[in-house]
Amino acid sequence: RMSELEARSLLDRERALAGLRAAIPEYAAEERGAELVGSALQPVEVHTGPEVSAVVDALIRSTTGEVLLIHTVEWLDRPGWPKQDTLIAREAAGGRGVRSIYPTEALHRPQWLAAVHRWAEVGEDVRLLPSPPLRLMLFGVQAALVPVEWGSSPVRRVIVRTPGVVDALRLLFEVLWRQGAPMPGTQPAGDRRNQQVLRLLAAGAKDETIARQLGLSLRTVRRRVAEQIGELGATTRFQAGVEAVRRRLI
Repeated sequence: RMSELEARSLLDRERALAGLRAAIPEYAAEERGAELVGSALQPVEVHTGPEVSAVVDALIRSTTGEVLLIHTVEWLDRPGWPKQDTLIAREAAGGRGVRSIYPTEALHRPQWLAAVHRWAEVGEDVRLLPSPPLRLMLFGVQAALVPVEWGSSPVRRVIVRTPGVVDALRLLFEVLWRQGAPMPGTQPAGDRRNQQVLRLLAAGAKDETIARQLGLSLRTVRRRVAEQIGELGATTRFQAGVEAVRRRLI
């Protein structure tokens, strides 16, 4: 059960989101007004029905960087949604960064709640938001998959590749992400990743091996290793591993 503090926090976020939603129709109208200009610069790809799962798989495989997702109540009510989200869970389990916003209604439906916890366990970083405004999928900085019309059913979708539009959608996601609340009972993705790094350190793995195992860049691994050594008060990688075991961090 949610505590009174958690419930109050979600209520505050819902009020803040109401202000954001009030500005959405005006923004959407401006975007529609520029539609002809955008279509002249970059053709769009519209996809419908069962083929969307194949499109999602292709976008995942052809892009790099973090995957960002917004789920709506309408989407979670669709019988076929687990198929697409299983593709995302595969990426998270393989070490790719995935952040997902789910509707707070998921807390009150056992099937949804179990699914959200399952995705969190394999690596998704999860937050909750009252009634997210649209279904959105962002693949790195290269592409986005959005409904053909704002607020409409996600059955008909368009792939967006124009950099400026993708950046704007990423900004929208970040605004909503800040409004969201962490999923009760889940561990932040950053903490899970640090735990994985510590396990590999304790096993004597080198930075190149850790990067390959976790799907991270060598630069990111070196930064995380240095942070872990410092936080544990160690002077060597071996000492960090020993200290992590002693503190039962791994």
